[in-house]
Amino acid sequence: MYSPTWQKSSAKEVKEQVENGRRYGIDFIILTTKRFLYRCKFDQSHPSIKAFKFTLNRRYEIERVVNAQDNNQMVFERIWKPYENLFKSLIIQS
Repeated sequence: MYSPTWQKSSAKEVKEQVENGRRYGIDFIILTTKRFLYRCKFDQSHPSIKAFKFTLNRRYEIERVVNAQDNNQMVFERIWKPYENLFKSLIIQS
């Protein structure tokens, strides 16, 4: 069974995380986007691409730090490698 990255993982769970990594990465981006839009609606504010880029990049950095603390760097790299250019562009263009 897939466990979130913020929980301690067994070797079997780590393997499953790596196998499910790409799906997790895109799901994470979609859910972060939906949450951002919901928060804008809830706060009655207009969505801003600059604020969205900041939010998405902040969530990515949190995932990176959590995985580093849990010694899951291999899992993190497998999940996020396909999206590495996206996050680099967020930093440059912000």
